[in-house]
Amino acid sequence: MLPLDDLPAFLQRLAHQLKARRHWASVNKVSCFRVYERDVEGFDFHIDLYEDQLVWWVLSGGDSEQVPEAVFEAASGALGIPLSRFHIKTREKQTGKDQYEKLAETGSRRQMREGGLKFLVNLDDYLDTGLFLDHRWSRAYVRDLSAGRKVLNLFAYTGSFTVYAAHGGAFSSVSLDLSQRYLAWAAENLAANGLASASHRLVRRDALDFLRTERKRQFDLIVLDPPTFSNSKRMDGTLDVQRDHGWMIERCMGLLNPEGILFFSNNFTKFRLDLPPGLACVSQEITPYTLPSDFRKGTHRSWLLTAPDSPALVLKKLELS
Repeated sequence: MLPLDDLPAFLQRLAHQLKARRHWASVNKVSCFRVYERDVEGFDFHIDLYEDQLVWWVLSGGDSEQVPEAVFEAASGALGIPLSRFHIKTREKQTGKDQYEKLAETGSRRQMREGGLKFLVNLDDYLDTGLFLDHRWSRAYVRDLSAGRKVLNLFAYTGSFTVYAAHGGAFSSVSLDLSQRYLAWAAENLAANGLASASHRLVRRDALDFLRTERKRQFDLIVLDPPTFSNSKRMDGTLDVQRDHGWMIERCMGLLNPEGILFFSNNFTKFRLDLPPGLACVSQEITPYTLPSDFRKGTHRSWLLTAPDSPALVLKKLELS
């Protein structure tokens, strides 16, 4: 049961967080950010602000699974955000295909801004919105690394990494995803930013199959951000990021041109990097650079991997305190 006696403390924390994050967001020119992440005991929520819309995830299995409407009404008053702008979802333990399953049929799209770019999000119809906010700095680093490069975006989803790469001056890009719906969404995101081009190909294909069969060194930058687990019936087999990351990384390194760069990230909270014996590469964990301060440690971890004789990569901290 939700500890309603502690509701005033939760509302106070929520209002404080929104005020502080709005100041931080203004400094960093961020319009979509996490407001609250299980900060008060018993209130198991993740709450994100997408400009003027609030996305409220109730985390299943906790005390907060059944939330009285009065709680949302009280939060609306505390935050000064009308209840009509609340988008409430329950986040179950993911089975690997949840982000592709519909929750509703509103078809409502909203355009959000990030990094000087525009992205379409759907705050109601799917568990995920189409834009993972914890990767905003990851996308910015990919943009910085993309100039003149041939880019491969595996598990592309709605193409946000592709949009950043194209905006950063990528010579070309190939984005792979199994869902035609999400590839169409990626095409809309490219078009919204005036970046749609024959140079940026969106391909419906199993990324695992691509890695198993492709052999040509043809890319200068690869984005590998797989789901933690997937058993989609459209895939050939299953994906477990802890089990499979080693061979995926090895195959990606085999597709890179000399001095190419692999950006690897995942959201498995217990992940351990375990590279294949004998794989010739240099790995640099960059999580402190990519994980924004509105998200807790453990949300994702990121690495850059290069050939041993490639120039050292030095990143500049993007987030301002």
